[in-house]
Amino acid sequence: GYSHRRVEENLMISTKIPPWELTSIENIRNQARQSQETLLGFCTDDITGTRYPLDAYFIHAPQCWRGWHPYCQTGNEATLSLRDAWLAMEQVVTIDKSARRIGLSNVSPGELLDIIQFAKSRTNGR
Repeated sequence: GYSHRRVEENLMISTKIPPWELTSIENIRNQARQSQETLLGFCTDDITGTRYPLDAYFIHAPQCWRGWHPYCQTGNEATLSLRDAWLAMEQVVTIDKSARRIGLSNVSPGELLDIIQFAKSRTNGR
């Protein structure tokens, strides 16, 4: 027969939050929950009854740039700082459990290094 468990172990579900949604910690967390519901709302653990989390949730880009998307008219749309957005993303994993992992895309090497150092400095203090 076909093993449901084998499919589950090999299937990964990830999505991204666009930069125009990086407006507040609450909105980032709400967007993750909505994505989890949309993509995995029909999947629950047979034993615990809890909903499966997203395998990964990414910040698509830390800010808009002009012409990238219709929501990015000027390239100067108001968003949280990348560090504040990252704090919200951590809460998506640790508090909300909407995703197992978080990540970044479309960041500069400097932004990536800053977030790595920022995350390390906070986890070393625990």
